[in-house]
Amino acid sequence: MAPKVSIVVPIFNAAKTIHRCLDSLKSQTLKEIEIICVNDGSSDNSGTILEDYRSDDRIIIHHQKNEGVSAARNRGVSLATGEYIAFLDADDYADPTTYETLYTAARENVASMVVSDFYRVTVSGLLLENQCAQSGKPELVLDSMFSWSVVVVWNRLIKRDLLFDVSFTEGISLMEDKLYIASILKKMMTCDPYMQVYHVPKALIYYVNDPSTLTLTPRSAERLLPKSLQGLDHLYNLLKDFQPEKTKRQYYTFILEYAFLTYWKRRQTSIPELIFQESLSPYAYGINRYTRPGIRKTITLTAISKGFRAAQKYDWLMAFPIMADRVRHILFT
Repeated sequence: MAPKVSIVVPIFNAAKTIHRCLDSLKSQTLKEIEIICVNDGSSDNSGTILEDYRSDDRIIIHHQKNEGVSAARNRGVSLATGEYIAFLDADDYADPTTYETLYTAARENVASMVVSDFYRVTVSGLLLENQCAQSGKPELVLDSMFSWSVVVVWNRLIKRDLLFDVSFTEGISLMEDKLYIASILKKMMTCDPYMQVYHVPKALIYYVNDPSTLTLTPRSAERLLPKSLQGLDHLYNLLKDFQPEKTKRQYYTFILEYAFLTYWKRRQTSIPELIFQESLSPYAYGINRYTRPGIRKTITLTAISKGFRAAQKYDWLMAFPIMADRVRHILFT
């Protein structure tokens, strides 16, 4: 009999955390599952550790050369036979009732996608609950893609039938989860007008923050901005036919917000000025045309066109949020 849920676990150099992840899956109260572990060319002893789990016939192990997390997930989906697909990263772990809760919610509510809340586990072990209230018709969820809302694949269950011609975009290292979910939601809209996303208001997944992956050096900051913009471009190209004018405004507004935060936190991120300008110059016209006036817009466009020093003279206006737009109006209109 086919499993009810297939859980895809991409693994790369996760020797320190893979035991915790897989043990949390083995102890699930839903027993009709398969756990598909894709070892993506790990150079540590992750592969050896995985072999110790072969005694559980629910665990499928696949070794491949390093191709990236998107390729590993795609391979895992191709091996899956479950009614629903789930994903879990090798450094995270699941509550014992996770997949029983999600599967029951999917069946009882006739939902093609079910999403849960999750815990963010800090380095000190503190649990911070994150709510992901994305539910309803697919078009309502799609409307929030160009926002700071958390859209990830590892806190949801997805009907496998929806994934036959949908895959993670390989070569994209940021925004890949949003792209994947957006592709599925678009397909849901065309397949059946009654398909829905159902939200389970309970934290079921433990997402572990690794501070070593969050430290930005000038070199990593130099790569982060172009990669983020690349992901946003792919997302826009996917969604530009969905409410075209509104989507365009949302796209450029989000780029403006992202660019301003990059500028504002430039000392922490160590973003080189030249990289900032070269990366964002192609977006300056769209930001100017499709976003609302405001001091953040003025500062950002000045930083793009004239550099950080020229933009700095307006920084003081951010200390007066009530006055900022009035002053901007007097100075720049």
